[in-house]
Amino acid sequence: MRTASRPIRFVLAFVMLTIALGLVARAVLDGRTVQIAKAPDEPINCVSYTPSGDARIRYNLKVPREVIVADLRILAGRVRCVRTYTVGEGLDQVPAIARDLGLRVMLGLWIGSNAQFNSQEVARGIEIARANADVIDAVIVGNEVLLRRELPAAQLRLLIDQVRAAVTVPVTYADVWEFWLRNPTLADSTNFVTAHILPYWEDHPIDVDRALDHVRSIYTKVQQSFPGKDVFIGETGWPSTGRPRLNAVPSLANEAKFIREFLAWAHQQQVRYNIIEAFDQPWKRAQEGTVGGFWGVFDAQGQQKFPLQMDMSARSDWRLGPYAALLCAAVALLFGKLWPSLRNGRFSWTALSLIAIAAHMAGSVSILQWRYLIAANRSMLEWVATVTWACAGWLAFGMVCLQIARWLDGKPIATIPSIASVAHHLGYGADARPSDSKWLGALRFIVLAGLTYVCLGLVYEGRGRDFPLALIGLPATGFVLHTLIAMHEKSERTTGREELFLTIAIFLSGAIVAWIETGANTRAMLWCGLCWLLATSILLPNFLRRSSQQHQRTEQQPDAG
Repeated sequence: MRTASRPIRFVLAFVMLTIALGLVARAVLDGRTVQIAKAPDEPINCVSYTPSGDARIRYNLKVPREVIVADLRILAGRVRCVRTYTVGEGLDQVPAIARDLGLRVMLGLWIGSNAQFNSQEVARGIEIARANADVIDAVIVGNEVLLRRELPAAQLRLLIDQVRAAVTVPVTYADVWEFWLRNPTLADSTNFVTAHILPYWEDHPIDVDRALDHVRSIYTKVQQSFPGKDVFIGETGWPSTGRPRLNAVPSLANEAKFIREFLAWAHQQQVRYNIIEAFDQPWKRAQEGTVGGFWGVFDAQGQQKFPLQMDMSARSDWRLGPYAALLCAAVALLFGKLWPSLRNGRFSWTALSLIAIAAHMAGSVSILQWRYLIAANRSMLEWVATVTWACAGWLAFGMVCLQIARWLDGKPIATIPSIASVAHHLGYGADARPSDSKWLGALRFIVLAGLTYVCLGLVYEGRGRDFPLALIGLPATGFVLHTLIAMHEKSERTTGREELFLTIAIFLSGAIVAWIETGANTRAMLWCGLCWLLATSILLPNFLRRSSQQHQRTEQQPDAG
């Protein structure tokens, strides 16, 4: 019986062990204690408030009083003030509820391009501000209207003047700091300037280690641009989940680091501020991608995400990955010993070791996949699509590993057929391919099709899209290893035009994404590297096969001399 040569076995073992140990190391690092500054032992000055979870959607944009009461009870004693963004959707009840709970309110009026809506919002806002002047610190007429280009500054100024003339509390407008500098005359209509400073969302994103310095610098710049006007930081914060923007990386540890350091600085300098936001808002993922739903100090269920004074771990559930890895490895060993006996054969210990290492990898990745699916999916359609893609990847990885295990025991490595060949051989006949190879060909096509969709989305609309490394890592690793063995064995490769078209799109998209991210985004570079490896594992054998065929044809031609 022919067995695999030592060099290729060493390569297999090295690659798979490195990945498996790397996944465990990542989980252990997530469990480390994070050393960051402690926030002052006092309530947060103000937080942006939108009802927790998907209450806006669940109640069809009319949030009942009991939901707002429950939310504000969570915040009472932990914050001094809440900032709202509209007096619609049931949020006109906030001032009265806040009064009963000892909270202050910055009352927001939503201003957009619809003149009739603006008129109704302003009229209702004036009414509420007059009735609740004792609990309202300020009225904020419009939020990032100039950023969204929904009204020119002149029309916005008329609305601000209208509200300011009708109420007794201070009036302001809120926007990203650049738009204040571009429209300085707007400050003449406000009692103070409300500027948003969000390092993650800057045109040139700022990493978390430099984020506080950036906020300090911009705050000083805005102060100097509006002498005689108080400057209020209307929004600042950091996301806990989502895609990195260059080297600005969302994570729970980074969110805690930024907010705790910012609170300490604001307390020391007596800076007025508002943190975005009170609760995670899953509905915002539709507008901003995964990252939009995870800016809260509290999660969507109202649980505080991180302590403000105590030491903390990067992830409290870091042990799930190693536990899942060990469980899957044990199950795989049991499967490897029992299942082959039903098919008149047993795996060698070398093959069993590979199966166990592969299962260990899959167990670790399964936890990463589950976290990604929960965070990223917004609808039933997305759940069906991503779960289907993930399951196809799992099945493909498992089948490839079983084929490699059989190859280690002396059997030839099976060829993965093209999707056209799979469709042609759907029935079982004399020339039908083995059923597992047909399944593997279909799974490879599904993986490539899903990966092409994601890659093209990152090229054309990358700002709100994630790099789903957890979903593609396993199948990409499996197919690359399969290609290495097939090239070593010089077995025939059958890649159809469909697979080649998808693969070329993946390769080119990876190059474009790498150029867009300028090499500063580590996760993006890992994503592009994985795409290139997978694409190369399909393109290279075809290129070599065509070159060999061309060389043979050239040699067979008669000597022209």
